[in-house]
Amino acid sequence: MNKKHLSCIIKVAIITFFSFAPLNIAHAATQDSISPDNALHIAMQQTGIAENAFDYSHVEDTVISGDTVYSVKLVISQKEYNYKINGLTGQIIESSIDTQ
Repeated sequence: MNKKHLSCIIKVAIITFFSFAPLNIAHAATQDSISPDNALHIAMQQTGIAENAFDYSHVEDTVISGDTVYSVKLVISQKEYNYKINGLTGQIIESSIDTQ
């Protein structure tokens, strides 16, 4: 491979990288459409219990296969409500109620 050919390949690679990099960065920046507070509110609404009645609440976010998932834990009296909420759509993807 001569120097001219190698130089051309490098230029194409650089142009290609910088042409698509901003699209990927923009996509990552807008990936989450709901906030942790939104996820908490969604979970509280799902229980049907007044928001100020809970003894404890906690929201944690994790990234699974590039998607944010919020894990929400709510405790009232002897019940623990657990939800996993899609960070992009706000849909509940998993829920459970444990009695202590």
